[in-house]
Formats: sequence, structure tokens, C-alpha cells
Amino acid sequence: MDIDFTENNYASIQNIETFDIDGSGANTLKLEASDVVSMTDSDNTLYIDGGTDDTMNVSTEYSSQGTETVNGVDYTHYFDSTTSSHLYVNSDITIEVDPDQNITGSSSDDTITTSGGHDTID
Repeated sequence: MDIDFTENNYASIQNIETFDIDGSGANTLKLEASDVVSMTDSDNTLYIDGGTDDTMNVSTEYSSQGTETVNGVDYTHYFDSTTSSHLYVNSDITIEVDPDQNITGSSSDDTITTSGGHDTID
């Protein structure tokens, strides 16, 4: 199942802390920072749980803060400084930085930094 909050208005989803996309089959969740702010409380923090067959599309607004263990579960922590929102993605989930975005280098040396595991550049 694909759940894309960037394409739909889910205004009725409010004050949540966790999405669990685990279940039968592979599931994909796509969020932007504004979605996280709209659906969470004033802490602007959302946890995404799921399995190894699930995928999370993280918007380029977020920057990785590394891996953190919360209640015995490893998460990759993402932070958006514009909205002060936090996104914690279970490390079992495959993470894709917004696949609709292109990365364009400058005329000088450029670096791509990855973390949290499941890092692939095709």
C-alpha cells in the first residue's frame, strides 16, 4: 500500500505520535515536514514503525541527525529546522530521500553524506 500525504489532504489526522506501516506486504509512506507539523501535537515529532519490506520516502527538507535508540528501538532521526519538526524512522524500514528530487552538484567539489544504514546510490 502506498500512502502519500504530500498529494492528499488528511486534515482529520491530528495529534498523533506514531504511524505503524508494518503489515501484510510492502508499504510505502511519503511525508513532508508540513505534513508532520499538521498531524502531530506541539512537539512536532512523529515516529514511523514498520518492517524490512516497508519504505519511507523522506523529503529533502529533512536532514539526518543519525541513529537514536528510543524504548529499545533503533530509529534514524531526521530534523527540519524550518518547521522544527522531528521524524524518527525505524531502522528496519528502507529509507529513500524523496525519489522525485534530483541532486545537482556545483562547479566545485561536492559531497553526499549518508547514514542510518540501507544507503544506496544508483
